[in-house]
Amino acid sequence: MTGLLGAEGPGHLQAELKRVLGLTFVVEGLGAAALTSLFIQAGDAPGDALWRGVFTSISAFCNAGFALQSDSLVGYQTNPGVLHVVSGLIIFGGLGPAVLLAAPRLVRGGYMSLHARLSWVTAAVLLVLPALFIAGAEWGNAWPGSPRRIAFTTPGFSR
Repeated sequence: MTGLLGAEGPGHLQAELKRVLGLTFVVEGLGAAALTSLFIQAGDAPGDALWRGVFTSISAFCNAGFALQSDSLVGYQTNPGVLHVVSGLIIFGGLGPAVLLAAPRLVRGGYMSLHARLSWVTAAVLLVLPALFIAGAEWGNAWPGSPRRIAFTTPGFSR
């Protein structure tokens, strides 16, 4: 446990666990506040928006995939605020609180566990490379009038 959490030793385990729980509650709380506000702006009643915001925030951070609506978040597909908050919660939750707490060490260049380094590098690769691929594949299709058009076609398939 001490190695996984980045604690300096067994004596520091309790303090590190408190930091992990504290960060979890802070991130989920900020997500719940943002989602509640966005759900109210989308027309939900304040009580429903609060319940939906808290539930969605916890579900997204835990990568649980649960939703209160039968269509999940399809009703908010045109609301980038909701989608960005949920996406951020999923990414941060996927990294995990122990890895998020290692972020200051990453910035300062201090010691970071192998688990934390691999998690940050893998997350960066899995976020950046597909985004670049999609941008390259859709540059002339999704963004008409763009200066460069890349055509990815399958032989025998025409549009």
